[in-house]
Amino acid sequence: VIVSARGEALALAIDAAPHIIKPDTRERLDIGGKEIRSVEDILDRGEELLRCGAELVVVSHDVTGDIAMTKDGSWEIRTSASVKSFKNLVGADDAFLAGILYKLAQEAPVTEAVQFGLAVGLASAKSDDKICQRMEQIEQETRSIGLREVGGGSREGP
Repeated sequence: VIVSARGEALALAIDAAPHIIKPDTRERLDIGGKEIRSVEDILDRGEELLRCGAELVVVSHDVTGDIAMTKDGSWEIRTSASVKSFKNLVGADDAFLAGILYKLAQEAPVTEAVQFGLAVGLASAKSDDKICQRMEQIEQETRSIGLREVGGGSREGP
């Protein structure tokens, strides 16, 4: 089960322990009803979601970056692409999630899956078409993406 939601819908879905939770804090600065003010808040709340049974939490917190968390680690995924190059953001977030699922279905490591997912989302955002389906463009976007660890795996919360 995958949940991509925010606000009350996300808060209600957490109890179902979905496999992947993808909250978006770009429009509303909360995750499941808890206010988010910093990356540390995102990491703390992500840890709570992992303890509730999620295996992967991907938090969209910036147009050019996200945070992915598992019990094994937390990473910030960021692109060097300029937002000025974006033509169409409609569907880019769905494309991002689809790219992650595509790689996870191939049993790729989570880090590879989230980098590929961001590349798919970026390629779609830069495309005149609603969704970019050209693998060469997606692979080109992959080269603009950096990944850095932001937490040491399953950090203990209060």
